[in-house]
Amino acid sequence: MAPLPGAELVQTPLQLYRYLLRCCRQLPTKGIQEHYKHAVRQGFRVHSDEDNPERILQIIKRAIEDADWIMNKIPQWKERADFQKASSGFGVCTVACFHHTQDPK
Repeated sequence: MAPLPGAELVQTPLQLYRYLLRCCRQLPTKGIQEHYKHAVRQGFRVHSDEDNPERILQIIKRAIEDADWIMNKIPQWKERADFQKASSGFGVCTVACFHHTQDPK
């Protein structure tokens, strides 16, 4: 899945925050959406006192890269959810843990 339109326009922390929340809405289950919304909010609290413009741009760039990586994992999550529904009966409930078990690169 491609990143959401507008990633290249993100230049301020507020724009990044809105972009990341829009990305969260694209995730396949409510549980995964809430997990990443919480992570976005927590990340903004941690970096709220950052005032170095270069560091802010670095954080924005990395956050967009991370969001793109997560958005590219959506097809794998959906495939795994479909497989689990068909084979084990556990359904989507275990898909929320799937992204934690995968190697990031």
